Amino acid sequence: MSSLLWILPLVPTVVGLAMLGVKDRRLLNLLDIVSTSTIVMLVWAVAQAVMHAGPLRAVKTFSADAVTVVFLGLIALLSVTTAIYTVGWMRREVASGGMAEHRLSKYFALTQVFIATMLITVLADNLGLLWITMEATTITSALLVGFRLDSNGLEAAWKYIIVTTIGISFGLFGTVLVYAAAAHAGASEGAMNFTTIASMASRLDPNIVRIGFIFIMIGYGTKAGLAPMHMWLPDAHSQAPTPVSALLSGALIKCALFGIIRFHTIAIGACGPGFSGHLLLLFGIISIVVATPFILTQQNFKRLLGYHSVEHVGIIALGLGIGGPLGTYAALFHVINHGVTKALVFFVAGDAIDRYKTHTMDKIRGFIRAAPYAGTFLMLGAFSLAGTPPFSIFVSELLVLKAGLAGGYFVAIAIFLLMVIAIFAGLIHHAGKMAFGEPDPAVPRGGEPASGVLAMSLLVVVMIGLGLMIPPVLDTIFTRAVEVTLGH
Repeated sequence: MSSLLWILPLVPTVVGLAMLGVKDRRLLNLLDIVSTSTIVMLVWAVAQAVMHAGPLRAVKTFSADAVTVVFLGLIALLSVTTAIYTVGWMRREVASGGMAEHRLSKYFALTQVFIATMLITVLADNLGLLWITMEATTITSALLVGFRLDSNGLEAAWKYIIVTTIGISFGLFGTVLVYAAAAHAGASEGAMNFTTIASMASRLDPNIVRIGFIFIMIGYGTKAGLAPMHMWLPDAHSQAPTPVSALLSGALIKCALFGIIRFHTIAIGACGPGFSGHLLLLFGIISIVVATPFILTQQNFKRLLGYHSVEHVGIIALGLGIGGPLGTYAALFHVINHGVTKALVFFVAGDAIDRYKTHTMDKIRGFIRAAPYAGTFLMLGAFSLAGTPPFSIFVSELLVLKAGLAGGYFVAIAIFLLMVIAIFAGLIHHAGKMAFGEPDPAVPRGGEPASGVLAMSLLVVVMIGLGLMIPPVLDTIFTRAVEVTLGH
């Protein structure tokens, strides 16, 4: 079964290369869906193997444990729903002139390679490979952010590359320090491998690990969109093509969190849970506080969603920082919940922007009348992002709250609650103004692509389903992922 770890990223890589020789849009869409559907099946097989036989390992490069399965599942789900959504979206883009027909093969090929780099990132057992593939995700996704070659997109892509590359350089320093600590502790072989370092974490020099983790938090925190290193995120997410925005916000920034979690596990073993936990808690609270005023005053629809990513990445960091089984469980659960909901709302934003020809929320009115399905999904997604029941984000935020109160983090939880209440009011205000009222007569009504409705419906089912019940198989995966993260 370990061969699946090699096959998984190989599928989108091979399909992406094959796409370069395809010119027909319908065949490109078909290959996109086939590739991502295959990824879903392979991820399911990996998850089954990990749950029944324990962690998988392929040579000294790839490994998969329960934490890996959580992130693989998210990438697979968002990849296939994005491929389905792209069918109708791309048809409209080509018809409107937003995407040139002769460049479609490059777009689809880049998307497949982007997915492959994310898969390798969360499969990497070697911490050096983790850093390399994290940088590879930056390159491939930046090319997609600026793919339309317009001035705003190119500016956002360059800003994204410069900020995250500088940030990830700190991650390299942190990786080198952790490697040095492992080599000094006697890891003659596999001193760069997570499984080796985690197994001997108690023997590492805690002072070196502390310094290394600070670099990791700055480096990988920049890529994850944690404040105050988040300045690239609203621009990149707002200027990228809609399917790319969904993958960036829903999956890519979670890959950076995956890197932080790996080093958090090592830091717990070397220094105890206090140091890395308090640092995560601090960055989490800062991110939530910094995002709040921008969410309340934002007028650009997709930039609004970008700042929501900063907030929710902060909530994940807060859960990890609170720690313990419950806080860690809540953080991992929130990884899935936010990814699903954010992809849904970006899909909705794509329909709204295409229909109203603007990113400005004040100019979008009567969206439910103009597009009944997408308008309804807008309100469902807004209530979910705002943390209201019966949606899944409510459950994971409630678990973070419960863990914080049980751990005695009363000040952090009070700040968290105040910000969440303010964000709830602001978000529902924004969404309500867009959804209701009478649309301008010039705005086209109906004509929602069936593929887009299907993709959004799938995400809504997951979003509501996980708010009502966590299936036993998922609960088992999260519980085991908690054990791996805490080093139990």
